[in-house]
Amino acid sequence: MKQVLTMRSYTYRLMNRYSDAANDLKTANLLHPNDKEIQFMIGSLEIRFNNLEEGEKHIDSALEFDDSYVDALEAKAFSEIKKGNYVEAKNICKRMINIEPTFALSYSNLGYIEAISGDTLTGIKNIRKAIEMSPKDPYMHKWLGEIYLKYNEQGKACENFKIAKDKKFIQYYGEELDKLLLQHCN
Repeated sequence: MKQVLTMRSYTYRLMNRYSDAANDLKTANLLHPNDKEIQFMIGSLEIRFNNLEEGEKHIDSALEFDDSYVDALEAKAFSEIKKGNYVEAKNICKRMINIEPTFALSYSNLGYIEAISGDTLTGIKNIRKAIEMSPKDPYMHKWLGEIYLKYNEQGKACENFKIAKDKKFIQYYGEELDKLLLQHCN
């Protein structure tokens, strides 16, 4: 039953039916309350849609089962970024790199934090490293484009926005990416 609910939840997410996805995950959680992956999936979904407190509750629960669960740590770092707690997010990213040095999201999140905190070159370097590790990830190109845009590198920004758009798997940021392309990349 767990696999059916989590796979159906994933399918709902791809169809932008997020409340249905959340309902299936919550049902799976009732059946398997001690499952770190279900806790992570619920927490991640909640965080992505700005229900940070609820999301963090589930992420913390997943980390109680396994404190080196890098997917849950990434969701926690992402939540800290959304709250503007960059020092805490940066510490989490460094911890993820120590646990799993080949986890691309550690470097992209760290790079994003560095760039918006003023260390632009190091931030860009870390996001590029993440892209090398995971070249098919459109989100990293979107973030790199945003950083270039912030520092008046419109050509490089548009190049990365177009790469992200060409990847055709922008689930959470599709409309936002379309607006950036329309506004900055004619």
